[in-house]
Amino acid sequence: VDATGGNDTNSGTSEATAWKTISKVNSISFFPGDKILFKRGGVWREPLITPVSGSSGKPIVFADYGSGSKPIISASDLITSWTQYSANVWKTAPLGAVAYQVFFNGVRGTPATSLAGVDGPNKWYADSSNVVYVYSEDNPSSLYTNPGIEVGQRSQNIGIYERSYLAIQNLVAKHTNAPNTSSAAGISVQYSGSDIVIDGCEVIDSMRNSISVGPLSNVTVSNNLISGGGLYGIQFWHNNPTPQVNIIIANNTITNLGIDSQVVGAAIRTTGYSN
Repeated sequence: VDATGGNDTNSGTSEATAWKTISKVNSISFFPGDKILFKRGGVWREPLITPVSGSSGKPIVFADYGSGSKPIISASDLITSWTQYSANVWKTAPLGAVAYQVFFNGVRGTPATSLAGVDGPNKWYADSSNVVYVYSEDNPSSLYTNPGIEVGQRSQNIGIYERSYLAIQNLVAKHTNAPNTSSAAGISVQYSGSDIVIDGCEVIDSMRNSISVGPLSNVTVSNNLISGGGLYGIQFWHNNPTPQVNIIIANNTITNLGIDSQVVGAAIRTTGYSN
């Protein structure tokens, strides 16, 4: 899957015939043992919702190929069209969802409680019509170009729901946008299943939880980098009386939790698990 050079009408079975979008991936019933590989250096601004399960000994793998930086699945949209509202305040058209996070060249902005508070660098405000206002001393499209101003729009990046025998490897999930939804997470694994591996991934600047799993058995979360999240870095939970078993959490780096009004729950939280 190639974000810039792919085409969804291709076969998708070689680098030269790559697909382009994650929506194409989400629509396909893959077979046990299949690998879905995302080109390094690419950015996708749409969620990955794993469509099917693998089988014992033949997991379906979602991973990377090529060279350069790991593939990014972002929950924010890059805004390139701005209208000047006042001398140093610029606004978007109405967006599709409430914005809870805004990033200025990758730096998390500071939300204002009113439009009057948009009075300095990296300040922003979202009104009831989902219009976002930012402080900028020139057109934001000219002043911010690496990559620009990104506005949070989706509550998760990678979702695994009632699936088993899957591996998520070497992918980057950024900018989840819902602060008070339990399923909001950079990587969200929910509602039963088993045999899930999350390895070598990065979850950056998630609004609430970075990796959230439950209730499942036989899960490994290893070698991941979690940075800039809100409530929990890695959370395992359950909602039934039977403890879930065989959980491995190993060699993860978790740093810089706690943003805005979000309370830091823990770097790692487990409830109702054994072994």
